[in-house]
Amino acid sequence: MGEAMLAAETMSGWIWLGHAQHFIGARRCSFRMGTWLPNGYVVSTVGEFLINPDDKQFEEIGCDRLYETFVFKTSGNTHDCGCPVIDDFLELASHGYKLAKDAQLGHMAVCHEWSEI
Repeated sequence: MGEAMLAAETMSGWIWLGHAQHFIGARRCSFRMGTWLPNGYVVSTVGEFLINPDDKQFEEIGCDRLYETFVFKTSGNTHDCGCPVIDDFLELASHGYKLAKDAQLGHMAVCHEWSEI
């Protein structure tokens, strides 16, 4: 079976989220990915943080990183928008990145990893 087929099988039931799932400054991040996994974990990636919209330089959102991925647990309750209610904002895992392509690939890798837990 090819890699694409295996990836599609493991992505069954994943819910792509329209809102950032963490980071108090997420509304100023132009890079946002959120995935709700069938086993109740939420994977959230944010980055490209601009403190001032007129700035052309992204600000770090953590030590030596412009992007970050966090994993949280949810019990299945949802907000009015359909996004999950995070039970506790103490992240279960975190990863930092300097490049958007690494953040995107990292988000997907974390989703695959945590979907198997």
